[in-house]
Amino acid sequence: MHILVVCSANRCRSVMAETLIRHYADHLDQPIFVASAGLHAQRGQPADPMTVRLLQRRGYTPRVQHRSRTLQELMHIEWDCVLVMDEEQRQAVLARYPALGRRVLLLGRDAGPAIEDPYRQGWLACQQTLNHIEPLAQYWVERLTHPQSLAS
Repeated sequence: MHILVVCSANRCRSVMAETLIRHYADHLDQPIFVASAGLHAQRGQPADPMTVRLLQRRGYTPRVQHRSRTLQELMHIEWDCVLVMDEEQRQAVLARYPALGRRVLLLGRDAGPAIEDPYRQGWLACQQTLNHIEPLAQYWVERLTHPQSLAS
């Protein structure tokens, strides 16, 4: 299973989701390859330090050597699922890569609200975003590895 998580800059939200998906997959002993990218990423930027600190405080292991990547850099991989933060991003990914079709999904699921970008919004915003992503990452790992066990 290959999962790509996409946000704007690949410094906060997609780093959180990538870390959490990897964490939950490892704990379920599921063979998932997960990566992240940004629609408007400046290639080579480190993950937001506040994001890394918060993930570590919560007991997760973010890739501290993370460097932002553009979506184009990772499109040589055949993704089973591409998770985005909002409908605008979903449309942008589909406009660039229409062959992905139904594989581009909202991290927040169909009726869920967009995942807010906490970049430069302070510690509380970063915590709120992580709180929003935690159950969603767990849901997607379970859904994608055991689709018959969860309702859509």
